[in-house]
Amino acid sequence: MPGPGPLQAMRKRQAIAAAGWVTGAAASLAAATWVRHAWVQAPGLAVWCESHASQWPCPGREAVVQAFIEHRLSTTALVLVVLAWALARFVPRSWAPSAASVMAWLALCVACAGLVLYDSDRAALAALGAALLGLDVASRPIQPTLDTGRERQP
Repeated sequence: MPGPGPLQAMRKRQAIAAAGWVTGAAASLAAATWVRHAWVQAPGLAVWCESHASQWPCPGREAVVQAFIEHRLSTTALVLVVLAWALARFVPRSWAPSAASVMAWLALCVACAGLVLYDSDRAALAALGAALLGLDVASRPIQPTLDTGRERQP
């Protein structure tokens, strides 16, 4: 009995990659939701941290609050999207797709955290860009070069 064909193997790889993207986004949303409700919006924690600023979890809470006040999450996600796009467009295909895909996945995870942690304006744009870039990188065909056998993008 012959093994699975190339089309079946490609579909299996695509399904595994899609599951990784969904799992990463869901984990990021869950972690950001926990941080939001356990640290940022916890009843009485803001008042307690005013008098106990150096005790845990107050430094972590302050870092989270500063991250969304200064738009650090959405800015980081946008920078990752731009870097992933540059990798996908300008770096040889032999290793750039995986690097661009990983960077776009990280951008999606950071953007999802920004959506939950009050940084939704630019984080929504970054999440959309990361998802579209991930789909674009995954759908590109790989063409071997004639002279070296290395892969390159069309």
